[in-house]
Amino acid sequence: MDLSKINEIAATSYTSKPKKSLYELPLNQYQTVLSIRIVQGRFGQVPLVELQNFVVFLPGRATEVIIENLESFTPGRYAIAYTGSVPSSFGDNQV
Repeated sequence: MDLSKINEIAATSYTSKPKKSLYELPLNQYQTVLSIRIVQGRFGQVPLVELQNFVVFLPGRATEVIIENLESFTPGRYAIAYTGSVPSSFGDNQV
């Protein structure tokens, strides 16, 4: 069994669009949300948001709220915007 082949298929099964970090989004510009899925990430379930030209993984702390509201999601009706990072109590910046 070729695990690298399985991992490659799993990584591209969400979408063929490139992945971007939240930090790579343009500052204060709204991006229309085309779809949201809950996927298994490195540290548990995380939301995967499909935008026009790429996909973005949201922080795990957003998972519970998104799961609760996923049934009422309407594609194209919502948008996200990166507004910058804030210092955390750990001394680093968080989204």
